[in-house]
Amino acid sequence: MGGRKFTRMNKYGTKLSKIDRILDTQHFLSMWPNAQLIALPRYLSDHCPIIIKTYHADFSPIPFKFYNSWLLNNELGTIITHSWYAPLNRRTIHPATTLKHKLQLLKSHIREWRTDMLQNEANKIGKILNEIQLLDLKAESSGLLDLEIQERLDLLKHKEECEHIQRLDLLQKAKIK
Repeated sequence: MGGRKFTRMNKYGTKLSKIDRILDTQHFLSMWPNAQLIALPRYLSDHCPIIIKTYHADFSPIPFKFYNSWLLNNELGTIITHSWYAPLNRRTIHPATTLKHKLQLLKSHIREWRTDMLQNEANKIGKILNEIQLLDLKAESSGLLDLEIQERLDLLKHKEECEHIQRLDLLQKAKIK
């Protein structure tokens, strides 16, 4: 098993335990001889998720969809305004063609903005998770002081606030499907 030393920790970082067994068959091992059991970092629960990694899969890009959570971001209005009033490189006579080109330009600008926004959010959450993991590792080896316990609780609260937008998008995706 790779990954974490312990698979369960209470929110104060004082009680630790480990689950490191899975059920498999000889057929499974013959199909995937390089399978790995990995304990991932704790995010939503006091337990580490345990996964079996058998291969790497890359799925194709997803189609463009507009999510309601984007309306909570003040930058979106600016992106739409600048994109809509940007001059077009093509000379078109028909208004429907002009509209089509404007919508294509708007779509590309929103995709660029969304990519940058997701990257910034991921970096922010990543920094918070790194700090939480450092405190988790300290709790596993020597225990935490009261100040460190409070810092860990504050970091968990801040992470929860940062992930609120991601949950809104997931809720909307679930309703679409």
